Amino acid sequence: EKAYQSKNIDEKIKMYASVTRLDPFDNDARTNLAWVLYQRGDYHNAKLELKQVMEKKPNHQRAARIFQTVQEEQERIADDLSEKAYYTKNNSQKIRLYEQSIAVDPEQYTVKTNLAYVYAHNGMREQAKALFESILQDKPQHKRARRLYNYYFNEKI
Repeated sequence: EKAYQSKNIDEKIKMYASVTRLDPFDNDARTNLAWVLYQRGDYHNAKLELKQVMEKKPNHQRAARIFQTVQEEQERIADDLSEKAYYTKNNSQKIRLYEQSIAVDPEQYTVKTNLAYVYAHNGMREQAKALFESILQDKPQHKRARRLYNYYFNEKI
């Protein structure tokens, strides 16, 4: 009740998180936490909370609706940022836009590969190598990331 009435978004997050720690099976509190995370722009963690609710209660309609809303908004924002990055000629701006897109949606392996390529192409070898290795650890069959990693670092992973 107190969290719901609060106007401070960070306070709401703390309160709902506290309730979910005390009662991990309180699906309504977890769904409310996800909604507030979404409102703050933390799409990734909002989806993680909603996935937990839907794993425990697959027919939780509110969680499913919010998950769809979060997913669509996350994809829209990430796609807009990565498209701007793709067409931007300025490499520092391109890097910044790709990084922002990945911050919105960390599951974009094609965008991560594009960013690693831009890093490598611009002499930022350490960042490129670390990002390629992270991609290939998560997605070992990602052909483009593997091909570019092998090209720039002349190594096999």
